Amino acid sequence: MLEDDILTKVSEEIADPRGFSNEFGVSYEGREITLPYLFTSPMPFQSVLLAFLFAIPIYIFSQLYSSSFVDEKTLNRAELLLASPISRWDIILGKTLIYFIVALVSTALISIVVLKEFNLMIVTLLIPVILFFLSISFFSAVISRSFKENSFIILFFSVIFFAYLFFPAMFTNVHVASNISPITFIVRNLEGEAIDTSQYVFATVPLLLSSILIMFFGGLMFNAEDLFSHRTFSKKFFNAIYSFRNIVDNNYLAIFLLSASLIPIAFLVELVLIVMLFQAPFPYSVILVILLSALVEEVIKIVGIVALLSRERSLVTTKNVIFFSIISGIGFFLGEKILAFIIITQITNSYFGIVLAMGGVLVAALLAHIVGVMISSIGILWSRGKMGYRFYFFLLLAVLAHSFYNLRIIGGII
Repeated sequence: MLEDDILTKVSEEIADPRGFSNEFGVSYEGREITLPYLFTSPMPFQSVLLAFLFAIPIYIFSQLYSSSFVDEKTLNRAELLLASPISRWDIILGKTLIYFIVALVSTALISIVVLKEFNLMIVTLLIPVILFFLSISFFSAVISRSFKENSFIILFFSVIFFAYLFFPAMFTNVHVASNISPITFIVRNLEGEAIDTSQYVFATVPLLLSSILIMFFGGLMFNAEDLFSHRTFSKKFFNAIYSFRNIVDNNYLAIFLLSASLIPIAFLVELVLIVMLFQAPFPYSVILVILLSALVEEVIKIVGIVALLSRERSLVTTKNVIFFSIISGIGFFLGEKILAFIIITQITNSYFGIVLAMGGVLVAALLAHIVGVMISSIGILWSRGKMGYRFYFFLLLAVLAHSFYNLRIIGGII
């Protein structure tokens, strides 16, 4: 065997390695010999590929799930369903439950066929992945106006979500950012490592909460007025938010709950930003995460106010704008701290965890959130409830002010 000959030659020429590398193509440095067949990649490619097998049927069933809703829209069956005594939530839940069970069973069968056993941990880790795929598929079906548009939207978000799932898994046990993805813990399970509760919570809770929120707001748009119209997405989404306000039946409470409840969406988007940017040179990666995270958070805080004022122009007064801004800032602050207490503390030992969980001085953090949304609200006030250039200008100022605050907080780290 060639390998045996190489090892024999190594033992013979260990005292004088000159010429050894020329004959066999093997490097010798000092007293350490490196052979190609002895090299082991630190990245668990085989386990990642196995995990990818579990994701394929989930993606296929989510496509079929979305297509079924688009079929009902294009064939006008959705109008008959909405006119029936069955509530729209029962219609959504019934269809979703079928595809969820089918996708879950498929993952269990793959586990049995590929791994020769039923792996409960892997199936459990895939539950939020299934729910998120189904939620974005449903949301896409509701807002799209044709099969082509639906396919484009699903493909766009699926590519981003697959990157979010699998790219961090390639750095399992290498970088703390790998803990973002549930696929990382599937890889660890396949490698024989134990997974504790805190790791499971951190990797799955953002997906679970985001899935519920996406399905909920998609359900608010599941009505004849939005399904069969050619309105833009922003108008449909603002209608959904206004429907949420009608359910709550109080302007202040609606803005508070909306600002607080959308925290998981903001957090998930920020996690996606981390996946996209954590390989960028430091400290530019952190600065980019700060800027883009500030943009996401300011949009989340102002969206409820914009939706309300754009529908009820009589509320566009200085007094209302001030009170709405304070309520929105408080709601976002409380929701952020609750979520941080539950899951974000799992990565506070990393720079990116500090970016997401910053706000050591609680009063200063609360004031920063209120000031940010108040700056954006000035643009709405001057635009009389419209999303004009003044609004976007003041939204940009709010993002810069938010980013400046965050940079001051972590100024001693960068």
